[in-house]
Amino acid sequence: MTKASLLCKDQALPVGFHLRLAAALFGAPSVGRAVGRAQATFMPHWFQGRWWQRRRSATPVYALDCSKYKELPRIWLSEPYFDGTQDSEDGRIFTAVYPNGYDRDGARAYELAETLFAEALAYPEQSSSQGRDCYRACEILYLHSARKGSSKALVRLGVIYRDNLCAGRYWGLEDEGLGSPHPRCPHYCSALQLQRWAIRCFQEAADRGSAEAWCYLGDLFAAIGGKALTNQAYECYTQSYRMAEPQSCDHGIAALRLGHCAERAWGCSLSFSDALCWYEQAVEVLEHGFEQGQWHYKRFMHEARQGVGRMEQELLGNC
Repeated sequence: MTKASLLCKDQALPVGFHLRLAAALFGAPSVGRAVGRAQATFMPHWFQGRWWQRRRSATPVYALDCSKYKELPRIWLSEPYFDGTQDSEDGRIFTAVYPNGYDRDGARAYELAETLFAEALAYPEQSSSQGRDCYRACEILYLHSARKGSSKALVRLGVIYRDNLCAGRYWGLEDEGLGSPHPRCPHYCSALQLQRWAIRCFQEAADRGSAEAWCYLGDLFAAIGGKALTNQAYECYTQSYRMAEPQSCDHGIAALRLGHCAERAWGCSLSFSDALCWYEQAVEVLEHGFEQGQWHYKRFMHEARQGVGRMEQELLGNC
């Protein structure tokens, strides 16, 4: 039985001897990335045959340093490697290690996670194994960042748990704090547990002053349904609107959600005229954000425009 067969299919690969040796001789992956070694090598070109290519193609999205466990694992990260001879990637190469130096507020962990999050979104199917590995690496990095006080990382963690981006296997949030009891293998989480974790992350980020988290929290309450929870959703949207920076896209999203509440009588009286005012405000703000290059708000902008059309039709019909 081979060593690979002893690992569960979701178990993270450990940092091997050859990686430690390379780091000892030539510096950590992040150092190599800084000096351009991610696209270069000391290995002679004539020696870079099939073995060298197989080595790159077998490099995982991330590996865990088993000798550096404390509360959260130390993680080695790779990025796609392009040799310039073809359009597709030619394997991966390690380019970063975290934690690796001082990171007081978790900004470095958040930056690395955002890069992997964007890579995961680029894969055509959510079931892609590399996409799932990217999200699992993101979770570890966001957990590091959240422990250092980043509310943005908590919001991202909530999105990962809410949408089950890691396909049921997570490092997770334990009752005693952030982190997993398993040093190398993420554990299975049910849909109900993921929903609780998402609410917990959004609630903690909202308590730290995140308008985006208040909005996501309201969306979760509204999706569950029921009079009591839709009333809570309205309160969350109101808090999001108050805390968001004026004329920001978060401000526009909160206005859009408050328009939904006025249209459906969630937490407030039914009022098509109030809903029209909210939708018009959302259109104005989101159109400005879209024109400034924030293309990911396009769907919400169209949703607000459709709301304006519905409310105008309702008000004309009531005349």
